[in-house]
Amino acid sequence: MKKTVVFLGTFILSGTLGGLWYLYANFHPYLAGQEFMSVESAEKKWGQKAFDAIKFQNAPMSERAGMAVDLIKKKTYLNQPLERVIKEMGPRSGYFISERIPTYFVVEGWEKNENSWQLVFLPDRNGNIVEDVRIHKNCCSSDIWKNKGIIPPKD
Repeated sequence: MKKTVVFLGTFILSGTLGGLWYLYANFHPYLAGQEFMSVESAEKKWGQKAFDAIKFQNAPMSERAGMAVDLIKKKTYLNQPLERVIKEMGPRSGYFISERIPTYFVVEGWEKNENSWQLVFLPDRNGNIVEDVRIHKNCCSSDIWKNKGIIPPKD
């Protein structure tokens, strides 16, 4: 009987600790309350266009959105250094939580009173490697970005 109780206690404790470790490793509190678009929804809305980092830098928003879908589906920058993203895609045009997180507008909706969307390269816990790439609903008007000195490219 004692062996069974000890075994069950050990099993429950290891399951609890394993669950807590999973939450620690996979939960990002800064993502709570943020709105993201699935790549499937983005593809339905904007289509898919072959991603090219150089072309992306100067592309109109209508083309950037389709390129973002391609980039995510092909996992182009997953597990790559954040520096590579910035080097290849150029200066960021959006903002998400920190200036260290590369973000690039793919839809500027504020001029038409619609949603704005940006491509966000989420870092790992050390802040160096791209852990995930998502399409994020941007919260704010262009005035906020202009006040920060960030003026996104126009369509």
